[in-house]
Amino acid sequence: MVKSIFILILAILFQPLLKVLNSLIWDSTLTAGIISSISTIFGNVVGGIIGAIVAFSVARYQIKQDNNNENTKKLEENHQIYQTIAKEIELNNKVLQLIKLDTSAEDLESMIKYSLSDRVFSSVKANLSIDANFSKLHRYYRLLYRVQNDPILLKSDNIIILLDEIEEIVSIEFNFDPTTK
Repeated sequence: MVKSIFILILAILFQPLLKVLNSLIWDSTLTAGIISSISTIFGNVVGGIIGAIVAFSVARYQIKQDNNNENTKKLEENHQIYQTIAKEIELNNKVLQLIKLDTSAEDLESMIKYSLSDRVFSSVKANLSIDANFSKLHRYYRLLYRVQNDPILLKSDNIIILLDEIEEIVSIEFNFDPTTK
């Protein structure tokens, strides 16, 4: 690319030299007109090529900048979403860790049905990018939904099975680092 630009610059500089040679060597008006026409055409072509190269370079640079800005914006949006989901998961895990073997059936039902939330994830899951956290989030909320809505698990006879499910939910780890894709 640099070599071709250098050649174009030399060609532009060569045009005035042609005009000087024209006036020194040939006195014929026919020859002078032909050389003048050729040098004008040559100058127009070279100018057009240089203009095209500059326009292409500027367009390419602008497209790269737009892509970088779009990627940065998407990372910032995902980071904000993930921070909100992380807060929801943290609160859910605190509630789940309060459930013990001696928790009464009424307390168990109210804690699980009314204290656990999936509102944030449900509202933003369509906007999340597919990454390692995406599948983990689906698994987490799928298990959470099962714990909330499985009537068999909510019976006091099945508290041990419920505690196993809760342990599995709480053990899921997430990496909400905004620099990872």
